[in-house]
Amino acid sequence: IIACPCASGMPTPMSLAVAVLIGFATWGCARFARLFLTAAGVGITVSLALRVLVDRPRPPYGPWADAQMSYPSGHLTQFTVLAVLVPLAVFALTRRHWAQRGMTVASVAALVFISANRIAVGVHWPTDVLGGILLGLAVGLWTRASLQDPAQHRSCRRCAFRSSDEAG
Repeated sequence: IIACPCASGMPTPMSLAVAVLIGFATWGCARFARLFLTAAGVGITVSLALRVLVDRPRPPYGPWADAQMSYPSGHLTQFTVLAVLVPLAVFALTRRHWAQRGMTVASVAALVFISANRIAVGVHWPTDVLGGILLGLAVGLWTRASLQDPAQHRSCRRCAFRSSDEAG
């Protein structure tokens, strides 16, 4: 089994890079900043609440075999939220749909790799991973839909999500 360095979560330099990217992307759009922080908070809170309610043990063959609270995967919940929102941050920074699509492809590829890795190293059951992804998708897609309403961006400056007729 090959373990990626992110098997126990997103490495700190990558987390910092994502935070900086989101920070720059939200500079002219307070709504994006609020929604991003809300999505991160909701993802963590709901994931933890479900883990306490379900209280399922981790796989017995993995490094955390004696730990409880396996479902849903909190790492996959948060990574999925990022996989949905970081491409929007790239679009907000570049105003290029091709850059957003490229980041979406890269995010999905990373999500697949990390999901397989979490199962392979024995820190989660497949259903833990699936539950984390589905929860992350629900939070991320709700946030994305909320963000893309141009009427909500009237007071934004330099915002990629304002309609072009209001941008003046």
